Amino acid sequence: MNSTPTFACIDDALARYLTLMLDDVDGRGGGGRGREGREGHEGHDAALAKKLASWLLDLHVSRACAAEEEEEEDDGGAAAGELTTFLSAYAPRLDAAATKKLLTESGRLDDLAHYAEVIGAWDDVLSHRVRHGQYAKAFEAMRDANVPSDAKARSISHWSPYDRVGVVNAVP
Repeated sequence: MNSTPTFACIDDALARYLTLMLDDVDGRGGGGRGREGREGHEGHDAALAKKLASWLLDLHVSRACAAEEEEEEDDGGAAAGELTTFLSAYAPRLDAAATKKLLTESGRLDDLAHYAEVIGAWDDVLSHRVRHGQYAKAFEAMRDANVPSDAKARSISHWSPYDRVGVVNAVP
């Protein structure tokens, strides 16, 4: 019997450890430093939290992509659910540009739309929904009370599939 841990076990252990570290830096954890005696370390703690959150995001995205490639319905759905949960819980700790880049390059466009919704990037949410023909979801998002009215108005005029983009009124 082989007692060597699998990569999945190592990834799980690493993800748990990083989550504990991130929660500890945030002051949400049960043990460790927390906030006591940490005066003057706010900038360091914020940078450390951003690095830990980015590492965790990469693990979650890799896990979700691998599960999809293997076409494992149970693991694929679970991994995608864990990614969505992570984005909801730790969005404020993530670097927005790096997160958008990673999700886009990984083809996780629905997760990108979810992340944009969590951080309140409504133009991105509505743009994604309209580009992918998810008009019902776009209208649902526009009815959301959290969406500022200027984003709603801008989104209707700016992202309409009927916009006359590239039309030039040339004189013959």
